[in-house]
Amino acid sequence: MLKIVCCLLLLLQGTLCASLPESSNANRSSEFFRSLITGTGGLSGEVDNVIPDDEFSQSEGETQEASIPLKGFGTFHAYQSFTRCYQTAQTIIFDKAPVNVGNRYSVHTGGYIVPRGGLYAFTWTVAAEKKTWFVSQLIVNGFIKGYSMTDADINGHGSGIHPATGFAVVNVNHGDHVFIRFGQGAGCRVKSDTMTRTTFSGWRLS
Repeated sequence: MLKIVCCLLLLLQGTLCASLPESSNANRSSEFFRSLITGTGGLSGEVDNVIPDDEFSQSEGETQEASIPLKGFGTFHAYQSFTRCYQTAQTIIFDKAPVNVGNRYSVHTGGYIVPRGGLYAFTWTVAAEKKTWFVSQLIVNGFIKGYSMTDADINGHGSGIHPATGFAVVNVNHGDHVFIRFGQGAGCRVKSDTMTRTTFSGWRLS
């Protein structure tokens, strides 16, 4: 039985080879014959539904940020570890960052570099020492995007500390520089200790 099958296959191969153009070489006819037997398609290069390699490559002009994972990347939370004095328009330095996914926040400069453009939420809490007040500002690339004022019993008889929290949702671009700035006020000290903590946090919404 096996001999009969082999003979039929050889006859079929001879018939197909005879039907191919004379310019076709023996290797091409053999390839065509094997493809019919194995079910892989027609002549070499004629297989359907093959996705070219360049379909999987980055499209032209696509930036590196597109490959950055979305989940949690760029999320940070930082705080100022001790009370410090600032001048007007000086960046507040939150020198400790227990959460800093992707290391986009700098504890040395107080600045946050946006890893991927989109909609972000930023919040900060600051406190003035008693009998003083000041305004803090959320800055994105030199533009004010949010304000917060803390007033610690300037005109009253109290001696309490009144922390103030600012919150802003901002559209930002890849590489934007975000930070908190000390604005105008009476007094220079931003309070932060074991009782009152000055903080700065941010995360990507979409």
